[in-house]
Amino acid sequence: MNTIGIKALQTNPALLTKSLASGEYTLLTKHGAPIGIAVPFDSQILDHR
Repeated sequence: MNTIGIKALQTNPALLTKSLASGEYTLLTKHGAPIGIAVPFDSQILDHR
């Protein structure tokens, strides 16, 4: 799992794109505290309604 801070995401959104494209979950943080998780899109997500 990768971790990306909001500030880093603002200045370099490609960090999130690269992480998700490689199939990794990404923990999003604000001032070091977790605020969300980004998951890569795949067909299994569509099966969870």
